[in-house]
Amino acid sequence: MPEYAWNNVQKYTARTTDVVATYSADGAKGVRVSLDITALAATQSLTVHIQSRDPATGKFITLLSSAAVAAATAAQTTYIDGQPTVLTVYPDMAAVANVAAGTHIGDDLRIVVDSSGAGPHTFTLGIQFLH
Repeated sequence: MPEYAWNNVQKYTARTTDVVATYSADGAKGVRVSLDITALAATQSLTVHIQSRDPATGKFITLLSSAAVAAATAAQTTYIDGQPTVLTVYPDMAAVANVAAGTHIGDDLRIVVDSSGAGPHTFTLGIQFLH
């Protein structure tokens, strides 16, 4: 799988609502999304969804969703050897539940960070398109 620079890195501070970001894939076959949570309310969890727009219906279809990361387990779940959670969608990649999906991302991509509660959360989201 080819490596490319991160196309978009965005820090979200003290958010109290879901984050939805839409991107044009510009010919990319896949995407890598990283989630680095630095603050999360005690009664809350975050889930990342990678979605592709269906050209026939115009609706977004979920290709891959992370496992929910709760405040009590954020340090253990989000980090593996000090690294943030990483989700990858790329053709012919072996599917791994909540981590990787082996499919093409299509022309339009949407990343949704879904919050289970109303408390403030702070995180950095990185988007890397794979050609």
